[in-house]
Amino acid sequence: KKLRLDECIEFEMLGRTEKAKLIEAEIVTLEENIVNNVKESLETYNEKETSPTATAPQDPKKHLLNFLIEQKEADLECPVCLVPATVPIYSCPESHLICSHCRPKVTECPECRVVYKDKQPARRH
Repeated sequence: KKLRLDECIEFEMLGRTEKAKLIEAEIVTLEENIVNNVKESLETYNEKETSPTATAPQDPKKHLLNFLIEQKEADLECPVCLVPATVPIYSCPESHLICSHCRPKVTECPECRVVYKDKQPARRH
């Protein structure tokens, strides 16, 4: 019995080791894809930003920072007024954001239609 148990354990360990190697290889592939996607996004952003008034090319780090800032601003955009929300920022129970100017004007979340419960303290970010 002990010999059979040892064989089963060894077989299971080999199988798990192979699975771990496959997962590690997949992680490496995904990391490479992320790097390539960021590079492509940056190139696309750079192509869109080309303007006739620019005389000298900007630093690539500035391009990346501007791109990331624009993404964050898009994430903070109020769905009602379409302006990036400023502090205080309110949200519904599903964590959809709304700016402090639009929150008093609506009774339900503009994204998921969950009714705001005004009796509870508002969630601020």
